[in-house]
Amino acid sequence: MLSATVARRNLVARRRIQGEITFSAIRTTVLSSSFSSFLEIVDNNNNVESSSSGSRRSKKSSWRSTFGNNESSTSSSSSSSSGVGRPGAGGRYDHHQYHRHHRSHFFSTTSTTAKEDLEEKKAAFDGLKAQIESQIPSEIARLKALKTKYGQEKVGEVTVNMLMGGMRGIVGMLYETSLLDANDGIRFRGLTIPELQEKLPGKRDREPIPEALLFLLLTNKVPTEKEVEALRADLMERAEKFAKECAMNDAGNKSKKNVFDALRALPEETHPMTQLSAACLAMQNDSKFLKMYASGTMKKTEYWKYIYEDALDLIAKLPVVAAYIYKRSCVKEAARKSSEVPTVDASLDLAANFSQMMGFSSNECKELMRLYLTIHADHEGGNVSAHATHLVGSALSDPYLSFSAGLNGLAGPLHGLANQEVLKWLKEAQVALKGDYSAETVKTFVENTLKSGRVVPGYGHAVLRRTDPRYECQREFALKHMPDDEMFQLVSRLYEIVPDVLKATGKVQNPWPNVDAHSGVLLQHFGIKEENFYTVMFGVSRSIGCLSQLILSRAHGYAIERPKSVTSKWLEEKFQ
Repeated sequence: MLSATVARRNLVARRRIQGEITFSAIRTTVLSSSFSSFLEIVDNNNNVESSSSGSRRSKKSSWRSTFGNNESSTSSSSSSSSGVGRPGAGGRYDHHQYHRHHRSHFFSTTSTTAKEDLEEKKAAFDGLKAQIESQIPSEIARLKALKTKYGQEKVGEVTVNMLMGGMRGIVGMLYETSLLDANDGIRFRGLTIPELQEKLPGKRDREPIPEALLFLLLTNKVPTEKEVEALRADLMERAEKFAKECAMNDAGNKSKKNVFDALRALPEETHPMTQLSAACLAMQNDSKFLKMYASGTMKKTEYWKYIYEDALDLIAKLPVVAAYIYKRSCVKEAARKSSEVPTVDASLDLAANFSQMMGFSSNECKELMRLYLTIHADHEGGNVSAHATHLVGSALSDPYLSFSAGLNGLAGPLHGLANQEVLKWLKEAQVALKGDYSAETVKTFVENTLKSGRVVPGYGHAVLRRTDPRYECQREFALKHMPDDEMFQLVSRLYEIVPDVLKATGKVQNPWPNVDAHSGVLLQHFGIKEENFYTVMFGVSRSIGCLSQLILSRAHGYAIERPKSVTSKWLEEKFQ
């Protein structure tokens, strides 16, 4: 009887020790390293009770080496006199007293700056991934209830025109992160662009940083300043680690190839979008989801966790890769041209660092990059890049494969090249008008464009029935930072003239300018004149929206996408 009691006490003590190890390990690892290390610690400690005593001692020793052994920093007598029991120290083990002592000892040896850094990393986990995880049960329950209650209800009709017109207007997919409204424009989790500019924290000037938008898209919650800063630090740490590892491989281990080796193998004249898509595929070997799925140990409910890690890794890596492509293949000036791995400044936000890596370090250009990456990040799920990413991802392809597909769609002339078409037309106008931007002269040029059978690029939109808010915020930026720019003055005059000319034709439902009517002008003004790179910048931005939805799709258990197709003969026979 006595031996059984002692055994139970020993078991309780062991479990307390294991609980202490698990808690300290989780807490300290979240503070001091990446989430992947945190998962490793949790997995290791979950296996303690089932391991042999020898293995347990090994784990305890490992724990001591990782988190500090009090004996190495204090004498046995001082430790004993403090009354603090330690795992394996002998005597009665006081879990709470030991934890207080250990925590005090840990932080007493950490500098203020380091402690703040550790707290930020903890907040990055607590503030984003844990929030997503806490929302999953209620979201799944809501979606199940929606399906149970309304599963047989119709959400719309499909006409032959819709079927033959690129499925335009067909309601056919769930996409949570944004919704396009005909009157208000794009809404990111219900917020318009002016509302984003007003409410999102983390601003360095007026424009929100992309990290704040990413947090909003993933959680449906406006983050706090601390949450944005923590996410910014997390993404920049991922970017810096990636860049440093690749640079070290370049300098030393020539046998270990990386994405930059793959890009160097391509001809310099390869289109920048081709290079970016190929880079995504070349980085797929880094996919945590791919490795876990291949192991056969991952539960379906865990898919999203590894998609999350891949998605944030890819969002962090893309600006580094894109800046490399820009300097390698687009820049002609020797001062900025380079084939070296760009250096990441982890003190900056994602957009400002991207601008700086490209060679544009002015505060105005960094602010422009924040605006550009934010307003191009998402445009609901039906556009080619978002839909392609969603479609490929629904087959459980990892984020590297999925987003490469989205980039290939974005590279198409009917999707991502629109601002280049606008710039080409504006330059033609400058040559024809010879600096005369009077109302009558510009009106005549626009009318002649239409008479020649061409459209006025940058005007009109499939859904919007007003001026695109993305155009408006770019116009505000130009008025503040470049009001005297000649091309901006032409764009402003066109804004006054084109809508009335298009209305007069009686053929245009939406005569107002869209986002592409303005973006190229801003980039040209700040020296980013390589037009074939603009779609790459679009792709870096679009990763924020596409990959946010990819995480949510796996978290909420969306099915593989498999619409029904029919032949034209089937249609003829149906209506005969």
